[in-house]
Amino acid sequence: MIRKNTFFWILAFLLAAGCEKKIEPGHQGPGPSVSITTSISQAKITGVPQAIETVGSVTAKTASMVSAKMMGTVTAVHAAEGQAVSGGQTLAQIDDRSVNAALRQARAALGEAVRGETAAVSARQAAGAGAELARITHARYAAMVGQESISRQEFDDCTARLRQAEAAEKQAMAMVEAAGQRIEQARGAMAAARIAAQDATVTAPYNGRIVGKMVNVGDLAAPGKPLFAMEKPGDLEVVVNLPESRTHDIQMGQEAMVDVPAARLFDLRAPITQIVSSGDPASRSFRVKIDLAANDALRTGMFARVRIIARMAPTLTVPPSAVVRQGQLTGLYVVDDGNIARFRLIRTGRTVKNRLAVISGLKEGQRFVVEPPVDMADGVRVEAAS
Repeated sequence: MIRKNTFFWILAFLLAAGCEKKIEPGHQGPGPSVSITTSISQAKITGVPQAIETVGSVTAKTASMVSAKMMGTVTAVHAAEGQAVSGGQTLAQIDDRSVNAALRQARAALGEAVRGETAAVSARQAAGAGAELARITHARYAAMVGQESISRQEFDDCTARLRQAEAAEKQAMAMVEAAGQRIEQARGAMAAARIAAQDATVTAPYNGRIVGKMVNVGDLAAPGKPLFAMEKPGDLEVVVNLPESRTHDIQMGQEAMVDVPAARLFDLRAPITQIVSSGDPASRSFRVKIDLAANDALRTGMFARVRIIARMAPTLTVPPSAVVRQGQLTGLYVVDDGNIARFRLIRTGRTVKNRLAVISGLKEGQRFVVEPPVDMADGVRVEAAS
C-alpha cells in the first residue's frame, strides 16, 4: 500500500513540473540562418536580332519543259528519267516524212522561181533593146518631120511604136522584179521546210538531267506538248512565301540561314537573290528566292527551313546557366530587396549569342542568381560573390 501511494505522488510531481513550460503543438523554433554566396546579376534589355522563320522547297533555278514543235508520231525515244544529257543531244525522233516532202516541194518551187527569173531577165533585155531602137527611130523621124520629108501620120505612128516599146520595157522590168520576189518566197519556204525537218529531232537545250519523261514511242506529238522535263544540276535555290507584312523587313543580298534536314545540311548561309514584286492576292504572300551553293546532297523538292534576320528588337535575356528546370517547370531564382532568393517561373524564347531570351516572368532591373548551386532553394539568403 505504501509503494502504491509513493508511485502516485511521483507521477503527480512529474506532471506538475512538465506544465511549467507550455509547448504549442506543431510549432518549431527558428533554425540557424543559412546564407549562400553566389554570382548575382541584374536583368537588362538588350537588342536581339529578330528572325523570320519559314519553310520552303529546294528548286532548280534552271528548269525546262522540252516540248514538240511539230505534229507527228514519235518514232524513237533516246532519254530516260535520271539520265544526264548534253546540250544538243537527241532526246526523241518524230516522223519526218511529211516535212521532208514539204522540203522537196520547197526546193522544186525555188528552182522554178529561179528559172522564171532567168526568163524574165531575158525578156527585159529584149524589151530594152526594142525600146532603145524605138527611141532612135523616133528621134530620126522628128528631124525628118521638121524638114517635111515624112508625113505627119508617119511621125505619129513612130511615136506610138516608141510608147509601146517603152511600155513593154517597163512590163519586162516588173516581171523581173516579180520573179525576184518569187525566189525570195521560195527561199523562205525552203528555210521553213529545213527548220521543220530539224524540229523532227527533239534535242536537249543545255547540259542537264532528265527529271521527267512524258512520251513513249507511238505517241502523237503536237506543238507545245511537253515531252521531257529537264533541270540544270548544281544550280539550286530555295523558294519561300512570306506574308506581305514581313516583306519590308528583308532586302536583296540579305543573308539567310537554311536547314535541309533530308540532306543533313544545317545552317547553310545563303543570300536572297530575288523578291518577286507581285504577290498572291489569295494568300497575301510574296515569293522570295534564296540562292544555294552547289552540293551533291541537295535534290529538288527537298523540304527546307529558312531563318532570315529581320531587325534588332529590345529583348530581356539571361545566361542559360541561370535557368532552372524542375520537371515541366522552368524558372530562375530572383533576389529580392532582403537578399532572399525566390524561385520565379519564366517563359523562355530562343538562344541568341549564348543568351536566352525571357518572354515573361522577369522584369528589367530585377536581380537573379547567375549560377544557382545544387543546394539552392526558395527562401535561402544569398550574398553576392565578390
